[in-house]
Amino acid sequence: MPGSKPRHLLRCTKIVEISKTITPYSISPARKFRHWTWYRLFIVYRAIFGVIFGLNIIALGLVLALERPWKAKDFTFNWLPLFIVTNFFCGTLIRNEHFINLLFKAVLQTPRSTPLWIRKRVAHVHHYGGFHSGCHTAAAIWFLLFLICSWKQPGLRNDLIKAVLAVTTTAFFLQVVIIIFAYPVLRRSCHDAFEISHRQGGWAILILLWILFSLLVCEKRRTTTTSTHSLVLTNAVFWLQLGTTALVIYPWTHHASRIHFTSKHRYSGGAAIKIGKSVLNEYHAFAIIPVSDNKTGFSILVSNAGNWTRSLIQNPPEKLWLRELPVYGVITVARLFSSVLLVTTGAGIGPCLGLLIEHPDLDVKVLWYARDPVSTYGSEIVDMVKKADEEASIIDTSVHGRLDIVQMAVKRFHESKAEAVVVISNKKVIDEVVFEMSKLGIPCYGPIFDS
Repeated sequence: MPGSKPRHLLRCTKIVEISKTITPYSISPARKFRHWTWYRLFIVYRAIFGVIFGLNIIALGLVLALERPWKAKDFTFNWLPLFIVTNFFCGTLIRNEHFINLLFKAVLQTPRSTPLWIRKRVAHVHHYGGFHSGCHTAAAIWFLLFLICSWKQPGLRNDLIKAVLAVTTTAFFLQVVIIIFAYPVLRRSCHDAFEISHRQGGWAILILLWILFSLLVCEKRRTTTTSTHSLVLTNAVFWLQLGTTALVIYPWTHHASRIHFTSKHRYSGGAAIKIGKSVLNEYHAFAIIPVSDNKTGFSILVSNAGNWTRSLIQNPPEKLWLRELPVYGVITVARLFSSVLLVTTGAGIGPCLGLLIEHPDLDVKVLWYARDPVSTYGSEIVDMVKKADEEASIIDTSVHGRLDIVQMAVKRFHESKAEAVVVISNKKVIDEVVFEMSKLGIPCYGPIFDS
C-alpha cells in the first residue's frame, strides 16, 4: 500500500518499543570479577593452549633431567630435533582444511537428543586454534634449547656445527618474530606485518628445517658407519618433516585463477573459502552462500571492513585467486541445537545465510544489526532472512542508532526459548556478546580471531 512501511522496518519499530522495556541485569562487583577471570582469562582457546604448552614443558623437564643434552657429545639425533618437528607437524595439521572439517563433522554427529551440557561443550570445537598456537610457541622453546646445546658443543669450530648454529639461530629468530606479530594486539595494529611474518616466515622456517636435518645427517655420518639412506629413512624427524611439508603444499594445489563462482561443485553453507589478490600473499576468508535448489556454485558477501576489502570493492582486480578448500566455521555449531539465536551485524549475515539456505529445517531466530540493510545488501538478502525467520529482528542502525545489542540478544534469547546463541560480527562485538551472555549462563559462541 502507498505510504506503508516495509515489513522489516515495521519489525524494527516494534523492536525499538520493546527495547524501552528492557531492564538491564545487575551483577555484584565480586561476581563481575569472577566472571571476568573465568570467561576472559580461562576461555577454551587458552585452556587448550595451556594444556599443549604445559605438556611440552613437562617433556622439556624430562629431557633436561634424563638426557642432559648440553653435555652430550652427540646432540644431533637426540630428542631435541624430534620435539621441534613434532610441534611443527601437529601445529600445521590442526590448521589443515581437511582436518578442520573432519573435526567439525565429527562434532556435528552429536545427536540433538544428547544432553544439552554435552552439546554446549563440544560446540567449542572452533577453539582448535589454541592447539596450533600452543604447538608453535612450544617449538620456539625447543629451538632455544637446541641452540644453547649447539653453542656448548666441543666441536664448535667444526664447519658443520657452525652451519647448524647459523640455521638454528635464523629459524629461532623467525619463529619469535611470528609469535610476536601473532599476539592479538599486534596482529590487529600491524596486520600486514603479521601476514608477511606468518606466511613468508613460516615457509622460510620449513626450508631451514630441511637444511638443518640435512646438516644433522652429515654430522651423524662423521661418527657412524650407518649409510645416509638408513639414517634418513629410519629417523622419525624425516617423516614428520615430510608430513609437515605435504600439509603446507597441499592447499596450494587447489586454486582457481578466475573468480566467477560458477564452480562445478556445490559448496555447503556454514563453510568459508579463502580469496587472495596474489597467489603468494595474504588471503581472506569469506563465508560461502550456496545457491538454492541444490545448484552448483556459490556467492560471498563482502563489506568495507578494512583496506583489503575496501580495495576489493572500489577497485575490483581482473583476477583473484581462490583456495578451493572450504573450511567449516563456528556458524555450523548451530546445527547442534534444537533452536538457536543468530546475532549478527552488517555483512556478518553472510555466514548466517549460508546456514539458513543449506539447512532450512533448523529452528533459527535472527537478530541482525545493519545500516540501511535494503540499500546496502539488497532486498533479496533481507527477504532470505525473513524467509528463514518471519519474526527476524532487523535493526536499521541508520534510523534507530546502535541499540544495546547485548540487552536485545538476551531478551530475544529468552523470548525465543533458544538453546544457544551464535554471534557473527567484528571482534569487539563478539567479545562483548559472548562475555556478557556467558556471565548469564547462556551458551554463546563466536569466531576466534587467532593466528
